[in-house]
Amino acid sequence: MKKLQFDINDYSVLFNNEKIRLLPKEYHLLKCLYENMNQTLSRQSLLDKVWAMEDPTDRTIDDHVYRLRKKLSFLDDILIETVRGVGYRLTLKQNHQDNPLYHDKEFRESMDVLYNKYILYGQANGLKTIVMQHEALDIPIEVHKKIYLHFVQGDFQWFVTSSDIPLSQKLFYLLHIYWLIQFNFDKTYAYVQKALRLKVIPFQQQQELEELGMIGINIDKGNFENAKKNINLVRSQIEQGAVHESILTYLKIQEMKNELLTRNFHSVETHMAEGDQLFEKYPYLREKGRYLMLKGFIKWMKGDEKEALQQMDEGFMILLSSKFVPHIINGVRDIILLSNHLAIDLPHDYKNKWESFSEKYDFPRLTVKIEQLLNKCL
Repeated sequence: MKKLQFDINDYSVLFNNEKIRLLPKEYHLLKCLYENMNQTLSRQSLLDKVWAMEDPTDRTIDDHVYRLRKKLSFLDDILIETVRGVGYRLTLKQNHQDNPLYHDKEFRESMDVLYNKYILYGQANGLKTIVMQHEALDIPIEVHKKIYLHFVQGDFQWFVTSSDIPLSQKLFYLLHIYWLIQFNFDKTYAYVQKALRLKVIPFQQQQELEELGMIGINIDKGNFENAKKNINLVRSQIEQGAVHESILTYLKIQEMKNELLTRNFHSVETHMAEGDQLFEKYPYLREKGRYLMLKGFIKWMKGDEKEALQQMDEGFMILLSSKFVPHIINGVRDIILLSNHLAIDLPHDYKNKWESFSEKYDFPRLTVKIEQLLNKCL
């Protein structure tokens, strides 16, 4: 039988590889119901167990159960049932048609390895194939993987219209989409800092945003020294073996942008020489495409327009081949941002590309909808 795993250190529960953070009382209430699974517990019993030495009301229980149901709503197997006139009961659904492959540790580990490889090398079609294989075999796939696929495919409207996934599970991506589609850097920074401060994002995504996401956000806002500190911190983690060295490709792109925006052009040349070697070793499509577009932009600055466009177009085609929509948009966004900051005329093709993306994904309306959601939860 599937089990809930409780971690009191951060008041989280793990179920079917999905980690959910709870408030302390929500955590203890769920643990109490789980430890008495399939048994009906009266409101008074729950008050005595969870709110001992306090003086809450029946309404307190109801409010906490409501919030628990909302946070667990995307886990179809867990049910908190209301027993009218008595209290509540927790049950776990049993799937009598479970595919035995689902319980095969080697199979699940191999699928996880493949999934992560597709992300690493920028193969969105591979990710989609894994989801389709799970569906064909009637094997449940982790919710966080389904959410990520919506993001990769550019299904941005899903993040603002879907109601079956708690907002907290989508917040990491809503912040990324918001950062991606508009150029109000102060607002982006403020939203991200508030989310990090409130710790409302799942733990691993919180870490990623703090350690990696803030590099790009600081660069955009003009906090160039803070960005350098972030980069140096991640580099030290790589040296200590805490972070895989493949992240160096992402760092190299951020270092190049940082030096370009601070007009340290001599340093940019050094980074390009290092980047050429780095991408020979790690030919990841998403990062390589953005890197080549940056190299093309540098040639554009030098006045070599023909070769510059060829290199930018080569990078853009690599991004298109990855089918990672956010990274395709981000490659064009890099060029827009650098052109605006350095007061350099932008190639018309790339102005048109940005306008095309804006129209296709309805950036203005999407920006407003995301702000409404962020204001609601932050």
